[in-house]
Amino acid sequence: LQKAGRHMEHTLIGAYVVLLLGYLIMDNK
Repeated sequence: LQKAGRHMEHTLIGAYVVLLLGYLIMDNK
């Protein structure tokens, strides 16, 4: 159960990073 929770955290962090990068790239254009 703890491993699943940790995996979920990494997934959320990864999604947040992707959204942030996408926003910065769109902003640069």
